[in-house]
Amino acid sequence: FGGGVGLWSLNLDQLCLDRPVYAFDLPGFAHSSRPVFSRDPIEAEQQFVEMIEEWRINIGLNEPFIILGHSFGGFLTAAY
Repeated sequence: FGGGVGLWSLNLDQLCLDRPVYAFDLPGFAHSSRPVFSRDPIEAEQQFVEMIEEWRINIGLNEPFIILGHSFGGFLTAAY
């Protein structure tokens, strides 16, 4: 399926009324890059979690935050 940020487009206006909102496509989804992932599911999960953490650090998000995801993104938010 590979849906991206567009799945959230109808929700973003309401979500950002009283807080900053960041929307990003996971690597391998929508128009993002297609990195090579491990064939081991636990290692691949960890790769995604590390990419989310790298993104957080790169944008300077140091405050507590809420992370949302849909389908596989929801799985990764729980793993994060």
